[in-house]
Parts: sequence; C-alpha cells; structure tokens
Amino acid sequence: MEDVGVRAAAAARWSMATQAGQVLLQLGVHVALARLLGPETYGVFAIGLIVLTFTSFVSDFGFAWGLIQRSTLTDEDTRFVFTWQLLAGVLAASVMFVAAPAIALVVEDPRVASVVRWLALACVLASAATTSVNLLRRRLDFRRLGLIQISAYAVGYLGVGIPLAVAGMGVAALVSAWLTQAAVTLVAAYAACC
Repeated sequence: MEDVGVRAAAAARWSMATQAGQVLLQLGVHVALARLLGPETYGVFAIGLIVLTFTSFVSDFGFAWGLIQRSTLTDEDTRFVFTWQLLAGVLAASVMFVAAPAIALVVEDPRVASVVRWLALACVLASAATTSVNLLRRRLDFRRLGLIQISAYAVGYLGVGIPLAVAGMGVAALVSAWLTQAAVTLVAAYAACC
C-alpha cells in the first residue's frame, strides 16, 4: 500500500497546480467578460454572488467535512450527510428566493431579484455536490477534483458565459455560466465517486 505521506504530497502538488491553472483561466475569462458586459452588469451579478456566498456559508453545517475526518465510513454515513446537506441547500435556496425582492429593494435595483432567485438554484447544486467533493478529498484525489473544477469552470464560462455575453444576454450570461459550472461539478464529482 502506498505511503500516506507520498499520497498527501502528490495531492498537495495536484491541488496547487490545478488551483494555479484555474486562477489563470479565471483571470482571462473575467477580463474578456468584463470587456463584453461592463461594470454595471458585473455589479448586479456581484450583489447576487454576495447573497449566495453568505447563504452558502450559513447553510453549510459541516456535515460533509465529517466525511473526511471519520476513521471509518459507511454507506449510511454518506447518505446521512448527503441528505442533510441537500436539505440545508434547499432551505437556504428557499430563503434566497423569498428574500430576493427585499434584497432588490434594499440595493435599489430590480434586476437583483432575478439574479438572486436564479443563483438560489446554485445553492442547491453546490449542496448536492458537497458530499462527492469531500469524498474525493478524503481519498486525497486532488488530481481528479482539480480537473473537475477546471473543466466545470471552462464549460460554464468558456462554453456558456462568453457565448451568451457575445449574444448580448447581459447578467444572464454570468448567471448561466455559474449555474452550468455548479451543475457540471455536481455531475462530474458524483461520477468520480461511483
């Protein structure tokens, strides 16, 4: 059996390499999107993203991190974590959806309501993916996890976001890219764990 130290070192190298690759890809994509869409569109999306980030932080009860820390893991443990993470994601998404008009009122931009409501779906997708992502972390399979993250970003932003921005879809291009990235991550991480 391969030494855990060797596996951990390889995992760290893959994690750093894929993170660096993703940062470079993000830099190029966001420069292109900023030129295509302009700062006002990015501002509307950023407000939705702030709401999503806060809601995701609050809804993450840490169940999935327990998958990494347990010395032994059963199928029941995995199902329990998945169920609770998904329920937390659905609850958080529901709060986002209901609160969207009030958030738009506070920031005095009616476009924000639609962005927040669509990004609520991302909260559910991310919650559903958390179990699989953390199972890959538990296995120290950062190579596969990093490649999934880079591929999901590329599909979302290069395959969906930029073409929609070129087509004049405005903030919908950014929201669609984010949702596509989340959906691809969910499907690919789940497939990698099965």
